Amino acid sequence: TTAVIMMLNKTGDAEAAMRAVPMSLRWSLKKAVDAYVWNQVAKFRLTSMLTEHAVEGDWVLLDGGSVTRVTSREARSKKYPLSRVLLPICPTSEVEPQDYPLNAAAFAYTKARENLGLKDTHFTEAAERIGRQEKSGESEQQQQHQPLLYRPLVGFPTEVQWDLVTGPVGQPVVATDVVRNGLIDLDPPPSNGAPGGRKRSPKSETCLRLRFTLEKAHDCGGRMVLREILQRPIHEFMPASSLGRQDLLF
Repeated sequence: TTAVIMMLNKTGDAEAAMRAVPMSLRWSLKKAVDAYVWNQVAKFRLTSMLTEHAVEGDWVLLDGGSVTRVTSREARSKKYPLSRVLLPICPTSEVEPQDYPLNAAAFAYTKARENLGLKDTHFTEAAERIGRQEKSGESEQQQQHQPLLYRPLVGFPTEVQWDLVTGPVGQPVVATDVVRNGLIDLDPPPSNGAPGGRKRSPKSETCLRLRFTLEKAHDCGGRMVLREILQRPIHEFMPASSLGRQDLLF
């Protein structure tokens, strides 16, 4: 913020002031926007184009690790399951080779960006500007052939385990990194007891403890898994003091 204000005061140029934002912050903002757009497109793909298999124009992952588009014949034969479908994280090219899926999901990218007051061209310009600064040592040909990144449309937890744990009310049943490193203290404050000097023994509760593993591409999907299991917003099951700390769930 200070760098932006100083540059704006020095030059009076708003665009130059925004360029004063450190590169790391620019990438953080871009990744946040990309994640929002991707989630909106994934929601559209699963609700408005709901099928159990890939449809024509989808990107799919092949056994060898490469990607390809689904043809009309492959879609009719239901060759690829939904677990093979990929969505580009930030498609920008509208000319061949086109980045977007060649179906209705492509329009969902534009719609999600418009909800943020952005246009598709803004993402192309941002990628070009940031890319020029990060890849100034590469040739123009190398810069024009940067690989497109994908994320699987759906993910499935593996190594699922569960058990029942009984303990004092409000006591965490999972020790997270923030607790182990002493960054936060979740122990309940000492009680002064009930009026009259009589101490009331703490009540206990039984909790369901889940453990599962997600692929790296879905490292932010743990909360989604819990939401699907509970069929309710997970914040309803979290103490008010921890609503701002999503990592307390794990």
